[in-house]
Amino acid sequence: MDSNHSARVRVTRLIAVITYQFVYENGHWRFQPPADNMRDYRTKTVQQMASEHRAAGACAS
Repeated sequence: MDSNHSARVRVTRLIAVITYQFVYENGHWRFQPPADNMRDYRTKTVQQMASEHRAAGACAS
């Protein structure tokens, strides 16, 4: 817990360690993505992001 309204959840799987940020709002814990991860959602369409990921080989067609 970072405060009464903020917490970090650390997840491990094999050798990967990922930390997720959550905030407590209106009686519920909500995932809060990092600001840099949200940049694409503010500037691109989902179709544009999917095309970029496919071109980079990051997902199946």
